[in-house]
Amino acid sequence: MPDNFACHVCKKIARKKGIKYVHEKGWSTAPGGHCVLCNHEYCSNHASKRRRDRVDVCEISHVSYFRNHRQKPDIYPTVDKYLEATS
Repeated sequence: MPDNFACHVCKKIARKKGIKYVHEKGWSTAPGGHCVLCNHEYCSNHASKRRRDRVDVCEISHVSYFRNHRQKPDIYPTVDKYLEATS
């Protein structure tokens, strides 16, 4: 995985599999955005397919992530909770 590429999903998969690249050689390094729920960057391959209220989110289970990382600042389990907290 290129050092300047910061998709947290790609990095976790690569680390678990002990590989350098998650996707094929022609994989998309297009940035997907910065997830407002888990506060991480993600690539276009790991962007959520269900976009709501123009909020950028990645495809991980944010409810589980929130449950396991409550001590981290600025994370939310759902888009509703994020919109509630930032309104």
